[in-house]
Amino acid sequence: MKNQDLPVLPGYFPEKLIQNAKVISLKKGERLFLTKDKVMGIYYVLEGELKALRNMIEGTEVVMMRSEAGNYFGESALAIESYVCDALCTKDALVVFLPKEQLAEAMKDPKFMTEFTLSLAKNVRRQCSRYERLRLHKARDRLLHFLSCESDPNGQIEWHSSLIELASELAIEPETLYRVLAELEREGIIIRNRRQIRLNNSNNH
Repeated sequence: MKNQDLPVLPGYFPEKLIQNAKVISLKKGERLFLTKDKVMGIYYVLEGELKALRNMIEGTEVVMMRSEAGNYFGESALAIESYVCDALCTKDALVVFLPKEQLAEAMKDPKFMTEFTLSLAKNVRRQCSRYERLRLHKARDRLLHFLSCESDPNGQIEWHSSLIELASELAIEPETLYRVLAELEREGIIIRNRRQIRLNNSNNH
C-alpha cells in the first residue's frame, strides 16, 4: 500500500513519521515476526488483533501482550536488538510499521511523546495484571482476576475473539475455561450474553 493511501492515523503523529510508515495486511494465523528476528521498529494496530507469544521451557505458550485497534504493538522491543516473542495475528489485521529511526525523531515532538508515553503506561498496567494472573494457580482465580482488572466500570467485558483465545490469554486449556465459565454462571457470579461477560457483583470480587 502506498503512503498516500495510508489509512487515517492518530492526529498526533508527526508528518515525517507518517511519510515513512508502511501498512501491512495480515490474515488470521499469520506471524508478523518471530523470536530472534531483528527489531527494526514497532507497529500501530489499525484493525484486527495481534498477540505476542513466548515459548516456555516446558513447551507451553504464554501470551505476553495483546493489542487491538488503536494500540501499539511491540513497543517494549525498542530496548532490545532481537524479539523474544513470536507475533501472531489472531484476527485479520491491518498494522502500520513505524521504523526505529523515524520513531526516535518523532519522540522529539512533545505532543507525540506525551501520547506515546500514555500508551506505554496503559500497556504497563495490562502487563502487570497479566503477570499477576499467571502467578495464580487456579483457573477460576485467573478468570475472576481478568474480569476484575480488564472490565469496564460496570464489570463487563466485550471479548471480540473466540473463547479459545480467552483461554490462551489466561494460559489454561479451553475445556477448563468452559467448565469454569459454566460454574460461575450457575453460581450467579457472572452473566454471559454472546461475547459479553459481566461480573454480577463486580464490587465484591
